[in-house]
Amino acid sequence: MKFGSSLASTFTGITVNIKSFLNTICWISVCVAILPDAWRPWLDGTQS
Repeated sequence: MKFGSSLASTFTGITVNIKSFLNTICWISVCVAILPDAWRPWLDGTQS
């Protein structure tokens, strides 16, 4: 029974990690979607 409980806690930890990972990706996607107008001129300025 102890193996089952440790397996469950490990699975819970993995699930939480995946959720936070997906949450981070969502925030990055939102930032990339919103900010290009702000940082594109700056990028063009640094590349030219």
